[in-house]
Amino acid sequence: GRLDSSVPRSKRLLSDDHSNILIYLTGHGGVNFLKFQDSEEISNVELADAFEQMWQKKRYHELMFVIETCQAVSMYRDFYSPNILAVACSQIGEDSLSHHADPQIGVHIIDSWTYYALEFLNSVSTTSQATLRQFLDTFDPELVKSHPGIRKDLFQRDLHEVLVTDFFGSVRTVELHNITSYHSAAADVDYPASPDTRGASHDVPKALLINEDISFVLPQDGPLATQEAAWQQHSELLIALVSLTVSIIIVSLCLYR
Repeated sequence: GRLDSSVPRSKRLLSDDHSNILIYLTGHGGVNFLKFQDSEEISNVELADAFEQMWQKKRYHELMFVIETCQAVSMYRDFYSPNILAVACSQIGEDSLSHHADPQIGVHIIDSWTYYALEFLNSVSTTSQATLRQFLDTFDPELVKSHPGIRKDLFQRDLHEVLVTDFFGSVRTVELHNITSYHSAAADVDYPASPDTRGASHDVPKALLINEDISFVLPQDGPLATQEAAWQQHSELLIALVSLTVSIIIVSLCLYR
């Protein structure tokens, strides 16, 4: 893979073809490029090719690309992969300007487009029915000091039908699947009814899928329960023998003194 095996899961994009991805870029840039801390840059062609690789490798279902920089629309005009919605804060020939400065530290702290984006998003809850069309219509060129651009020809859905929470707000759709197989040790075991489980169905042991780990809830009687009881007895006997051995050693040491 692209990442070393030592890179933790928290720093990996563990997405698949069911994932909606939001990519937000901001910084200094110009026509067809964005800089990273004045030391590196990425071009619009490199970005387009990266998204195509993600599509080919089934790393997203839909992708929303948002960029805030000068000449911002130049960064998405070479996109060619499907299911991408691109939003930029400024047209070619326009700058992306800050909203206000902090007088105590003497620097500008937020850009105009982001300021009004946050103003809208702060009013959205996880159960909101606000759409992306409503979100994008809030950007007044007079307020953001530039003319935002939207590219939606690669995106299949109507923006009036796309909820803001499809990309913002960490709202996830969970798919549940029936599990018909379980641990091989429990396979083909016919569990008899017991006073504790009488009336319950044992055709298929219950299984619970949580965070890709499978935990099994098995009946309290049957061969597995008997085996577990035997192991518990053996463990108790082993502990008793170890305790006796330690006691003998301590007594021996005391006598030799």
